[in-house]
Amino acid sequence: MHLPSEILIVKLSSLGDVLQSLPVVDYLHAQYPHAAIDWAVESPWQDVVSAHPGVRRVLPMDVRSLSFYLSVKKLRSLQYDMVFDLQGNCKSGLVTALARSKHKIGFGRQSVREWPNLLTTHHHYEVFKGQNIRLQYIDLVKQHCRSDLPFAFSKWKFPLKEIEKSSLDRILMGLDTQKTWIMVCPGSRWNNKQLSFSQWLSLLMDKQNDSSSLFFLVWGSEKERVLCQNLAKALEDSVVVDKLSLASWQNLMWEMDLLLAVDSAALHLCATTDTASVSFFGPTSSTVFMPLGEDHRSIQGQCPYHCQFIKQCPKLRNCPTGDCIKQSILIDRN
Repeated sequence: MHLPSEILIVKLSSLGDVLQSLPVVDYLHAQYPHAAIDWAVESPWQDVVSAHPGVRRVLPMDVRSLSFYLSVKKLRSLQYDMVFDLQGNCKSGLVTALARSKHKIGFGRQSVREWPNLLTTHHHYEVFKGQNIRLQYIDLVKQHCRSDLPFAFSKWKFPLKEIEKSSLDRILMGLDTQKTWIMVCPGSRWNNKQLSFSQWLSLLMDKQNDSSSLFFLVWGSEKERVLCQNLAKALEDSVVVDKLSLASWQNLMWEMDLLLAVDSAALHLCATTDTASVSFFGPTSSTVFMPLGEDHRSIQGQCPYHCQFIKQCPKLRNCPTGDCIKQSILIDRN
C-alpha cells in the first residue's frame, strides 16, 4: 500500500473551529510519521495553524478576496496524496475542488454541513454528531485510513516575538505565585452564550471566598473591557490584562491554574495548553464542544422552553431571553 507523503487539510474558519480541528495534525502524523501536512485556512487564522509544529506549510485562502487568484495559483502548483475537507460547506468545497489530488475525503450526506460539498470529495464518511467535535474530525480520518490507532492530543506553546515576551514578563512581574491564578474570559461572539455582570461577579466572589485567588481578566472587545474593569473594582485581587495577541494569550494561559469561560475561542484555546478549565454552556452542547480530559469540567444549562438539540440550539441567535446559560450558574452552585 502506498503511504501518503503529501497531505492537505482544508479548514478555513473560524478561530474556534480551527482550534478544535488541530488534533487531526497529530493523528495524521501518528498514522503517517513521514508525511508532510499542509493546511488551507483563511488568513486571519493562519498564525494559529502555523503555530502547530506538525504543519509544514500554511496556504491562506481568502475566497472573497482579490488575492484568491494568487492563492489558487499556489494551490494548483501542488500535488497531494490526500485532501481532508474538515469543514464540509460550499466555501471549503471550492478550495477542495481546486486542490490537486485523486483522494479527497469529506463528510457523508448525513454529516456534511452543506450538501454541495459532497460534489467536491471522492470518499464520504458519516460521523456521530453527538460526540466531541475533536473526535468527529479524528473519526473522519480514522475511517478513511481504516485505523483504530490509539491517540493522545499534544500540547504546545505558540511561538512569541520578542516584544510579546517582554509584554508577558511585565504582566507577570511581582505577582504572588502562592495564589491560585485564574484567567477569566467572559466574552463570546453570541449574546445568548454570555453571562451577565452580576452572574460573573457572583461566581468570582464564590471562587475568591473558597481560595486565595488572583484573577486575570482578559477581554477582546470594548464591551468586554468595560465588563472586566467593573469586575476588577469589586474583586480583592485582580489584573485587567491589556489586549493580547493570540500567541500572547495562549502563553499567558499556560501560566494559569484555571480558566473560567463560556463556549468561546478562549475555551478552545485552553485545549492547546495544560491549564484546567470550568466552562458554562447554554445553547450549545458541552458534550460536543468542551475540551477533552479530566482537567476540564463543564456545566450545561437547561432550556426552560424544552428545546432539544444535538450540537447547537436552533434559537441561538434569536432566543429573546438566553435563560439556558443563566441556568448553568444555578446548576454549578447546587
